[in-house]
Amino acid sequence: MNPPYEVPMSAGVPGATLDQVLLCPPNDSKAVEVALERGDVAAVILEPAGGQAGTTPTVPGYLQELRALTARHGVVLIFDEVITGFRYSPGGALCGKRALMGMLAFRGDPDWDRSQRVAHAGTFNANPLSAAAAIATLELCADASLQARANKMGDELRRALGEAMKRAGVPGACYGEASIYHVSFEGKPGLAGFDRPRKGPHYHLLRCALLNNGVDCSANHGWISALHTEEDLERTVQGYERAFRAMVADGAFKGA
Repeated sequence: MNPPYEVPMSAGVPGATLDQVLLCPPNDSKAVEVALERGDVAAVILEPAGGQAGTTPTVPGYLQELRALTARHGVVLIFDEVITGFRYSPGGALCGKRALMGMLAFRGDPDWDRSQRVAHAGTFNANPLSAAAAIATLELCADASLQARANKMGDELRRALGEAMKRAGVPGACYGEASIYHVSFEGKPGLAGFDRPRKGPHYHLLRCALLNNGVDCSANHGWISALHTEEDLERTVQGYERAFRAMVADGAFKGA
């Protein structure tokens, strides 16, 4: 999501839906504690590495504080690990307490299966080909060597992109963790995230400039695979630098 967070990102989202959600600033355990003291919170959900794949990173100790707070209040703590699972470490499998995960299971009881069970729909559910591919992938990820290699390349790419920004005269920074990188024209975020509006039009221009220079990725961040090579990284940095220089030549950062 992008700010302002209290406004729906799309038409068709009922206001009643937002009424059921409480938002807390990132890395602010006190704000979470105040919210939980209401007594009507069912669950706390967040990306463990930080919002939007670590765009606003989680500070050390925050997750442990959340675990203690939610346990004390009897509230479920949910980690959204679509991106962080298996990327930061070999762990990260879908797991949870039996009482909760059992709510998803079919029991062969028509009443339970139809009206009491919590539905868990998915594009690849019960797909043998996807399951076989997942098992083969997890076997390769199990010893952490692929993560270590991708993380090392992440360090290299972040450093190289930061240098490319300086050479091109582009404001901002490149930061991130593990094998994830973020290009930010505002600089690195503070503990509470970015304290000023994001430069949305600039990221759109970057996306267009990258496509013109042979790099296909998100507007402001990306993920390194264990299969990427040094040549891939070099080609990526070259594409970014050409894109940065094109933006500068078009006057994108005048007055920045």
